[in-house]
Amino acid sequence: MFGYWNLDIDYLLLFVICHLLFRVAKIIMSPYMSVLLLSLSVPFVLSFYPPLKFYRKPRALAASIAAVLAVFGSWDVFAVWRGHWSFDPGGVFRIRVINLPLEEALFFVVIPFCCIFTWEAIKYLMQRMRR
Repeated sequence: MFGYWNLDIDYLLLFVICHLLFRVAKIIMSPYMSVLLLSLSVPFVLSFYPPLKFYRKPRALAASIAAVLAVFGSWDVFAVWRGHWSFDPGGVFRIRVINLPLEEALFFVVIPFCCIFTWEAIKYLMQRMRR
């Protein structure tokens, strides 16, 4: 069913561990961090799917994420500094990166990763459908 993957007890154990982590996360994490982790969970695990070869281009991935972080992160820092928007203290951790909540800084890493993964997965599926 999943080609190279043999779904056995290891994946069941991984599912149980992830389920427990998300239950704990619901108690000790901010809502924003929970959304980021949920967004990242599936693309990160599937990025190691052998035929996709997503993990074989780490420099390109890092450069793409760094570009997004530099441009949009700077814009976000400036907008928060100017008071154009703020973050609900109850919805984020107190940890700050420059003047952004930790979750907002991680947003510029997690979401580009998810977008790039989705793009690469669609390219892989389109190539596979053409065969």
